[in-house]
Amino acid sequence: MKTIIQKIALFIFPIFILAIIMEFLLHNIPNDYSYKKHYLDTHSSKVETLILGSSHAFTGINPELFSSNTFNAGKELQTLDIDSKIFHRYKTKFRNLRTIVLTISYPSLWGSIERIQLRSPDIAKKFHHYYEFELPNKHIADYFLVTSFNSRKNLKKIFSYYLKNNKNTIKCTSLGWMPKLTKKGTNNQDLTLSGKTQTKWHNIPNLHAEGNQKCFQKNKLIIEDILIWAKAHHVNIILITLPAHQSYREHTNPEQFEITVQTANDFASEYENCMYLNFFSDQHFNTEDFFDAGHLNPKGAEKLSRILNNVIESNQP
Repeated sequence: MKTIIQKIALFIFPIFILAIIMEFLLHNIPNDYSYKKHYLDTHSSKVETLILGSSHAFTGINPELFSSNTFNAGKELQTLDIDSKIFHRYKTKFRNLRTIVLTISYPSLWGSIERIQLRSPDIAKKFHHYYEFELPNKHIADYFLVTSFNSRKNLKKIFSYYLKNNKNTIKCTSLGWMPKLTKKGTNNQDLTLSGKTQTKWHNIPNLHAEGNQKCFQKNKLIIEDILIWAKAHHVNIILITLPAHQSYREHTNPEQFEITVQTANDFASEYENCMYLNFFSDQHFNTEDFFDAGHLNPKGAEKLSRILNNVIESNQP
């Protein structure tokens, strides 16, 4: 008769083999994260303008409309510490870099990958697995894709990609931009609702609490670190706050926004290679330019990108 250990082994071994196969299959399904990492791994030396930031930059700045070789390395919920990790990983490879566009959104100065891990753990795990950035609070399950994400979703991905031959897994363009083409942004009710829901997440309660102040100071150091490197390497920095719809702006915390703007202006005043562009309430952008209350649609992205390109080109020697 088989021992209990043998029975357990016979039960576990097939599951172990299946998990290894699934892990291999999942790792070979491309997505925006793996695509952007691969692009920067292979094309960093050609990049002249690098765009960093969260979803506001990801959807709102179209690199195809720039005169320089431009890549949008932004992503949803990409915090300044993740921007910093991307920048430091490739900074020695940026041989032709002339400009860094660093997004300073309304919540940026109080964000971190640790907070994203608490709020949206799946997003944090994607930066961990595909960019290979360490998580602040890493568990055993986080070492593998097959144990990091929902089993049903993993099986669905494998089935869709390998069996249904759905290869449409990379959503961004070849230069890293996300053109959101849904019906949102043309419906005033959608804009009103998204203004409330988004600021609910972006408003920082008790700005002066110790934890928020530590995060704020850390993010200031991150920006300054990039500025110091850029100055030494003759690279211009553009800090930018992208446009927001009125329904978003009217639900923001005035003090939080004032601190954001003042901090960015202070950096622009201190560093001669830095400027701050604040489009938050710019009247050139109207309802037709928004995907939702906090993000531009392709039309709005084109408008902003052309303005930004003109600024960049006019500041080149």
